[in-house]
Formats: sequence, structure tokens, C-alpha cells
Amino acid sequence: PAAAARMIKRRLLAAAMLVATAVPATAQEKCANCGRVESVRESTATTGWTPLGAMASAGANPGAGDAGRVSTQYNFSTGNVVATGADGRARPLVKGTELNSGDRVVTNDGRAQIRFADGAYVSLQPNADFAIREFRYEGRTDGSERGVFGLLKGAMRTVTGAIGRVNRAAYEIQTPTATIGIRGTGGLIQVFDDGRTLLVGTSGVWTLAGLNKNVIDLPAGQAAMTFPDPNKGPE
Repeated sequence: PAAAARMIKRRLLAAAMLVATAVPATAQEKCANCGRVESVRESTATTGWTPLGAMASAGANPGAGDAGRVSTQYNFSTGNVVATGADGRARPLVKGTELNSGDRVVTNDGRAQIRFADGAYVSLQPNADFAIREFRYEGRTDGSERGVFGLLKGAMRTVTGAIGRVNRAAYEIQTPTATIGIRGTGGLIQVFDDGRTLLVGTSGVWTLAGLNKNVIDLPAGQAAMTFPDPNKGPE
């Protein structure tokens, strides 16, 4: 059993490294009013890599008055990234596009990086389907804040903001086979075509629950997976 567990862990970490290399970021651009962030376009030739620490620190001073609203910080010109609102209307993500609770972002063959009003970042790789199910932040952590997101498929890297750092119970990422909570700041999540969810902690401690509701803690540098089987817990 110990040898099998070590083998599973090595495979998960190898898969995580492959996903991580597929999720690029770009040079950071601060806006005049950090409560609202502009998006930036750039070609694949100039797309660089930004470590999670740099993503967390750049422009991380959120502003007030942005309850339920976020903005795309980057929209890569590698493909067609589309946002669909709660009303069913689709629109391309361009510089300055604002997103709201209920919006869904599909990257298709492109990439997108979203900065939230509380300073959090989400970086989506191609063929990702990401939902902003509920986002509330009034510029302060007074108990009314909430961030609930969904990843239906594909991969994302994330750095939490004020909500995840201060009110951890109010931060959640949902996938078809997992519910992910936070006691840390950075991680990588991938939903495979068969419904499995891979979580890799890059800083802090994450919590991972499978369909059977069993919960495990995942410290930085560790990986775990959930499965479509409702009787199987995270491994």
C-alpha cells in the first residue's frame, strides 16, 4: 500500500508539472484605480512566465465599490476567449471588459488572466470553462464578502486575494467531482475530460473534498485527485 501510494503521488505531481507549463502569464500592468483593472493583449511571441509570487504582489491593492464585479486583467491574443453573462449573451473579452457574478469564461484556443477586486488572480489555460458563480467584495472583509467559482473543464492557476486570506470559509472552487477550499494562497487545478479533478498546492494549505464528502488537507508541494465515483474519496 505504501509503495502504491508513492506511485500515485509521483504520477499526480508529474501531471501537475505538465499542466503548470501550459498556463502562461504575462508582464504585469498596474492601473490608476486598482479597484478596476484593465486587460492587456499581447502575442505569443512576447508571452512570458510570471511566478505566483509576482502575480500575487502586482497591483494587489484592491479598491472599494466593486461588489460583485471583477475585470479581466489580461486577454491573450492566442485565440478567441468568450464570456457569457447570466442573461445568455456572449461577448469577446477585450481590454477593459468587466465581469460579474454569473458570468462564464470559455477560453477555447486562447488564454485569459482575471484579476478580482479583492486582489485575487485566476489564470486560465486553453480549453478552460470557468464560472464566477458568486463574487461579493466591498473593499473590506467584514463578513459579507464571498467568492464561489466553478471550473467545469480545463486547467487554471490561482492566487487568492483578501477573501481567501481573511475569510477562508467564504472562498470555494467547485468542479464536477470536487469542492476545494483554502487555507493557503496559491494552487493549480485541472479538470480532466473524464471528470477527475487534480489539485496541486503551491503555497499554504488547501482542502479537497470528493463526491463522497471526505475531506483532506493538501499542503504546498503536494498533489491529490478526486474521481467521478461517488464512493471514492480523494487520493
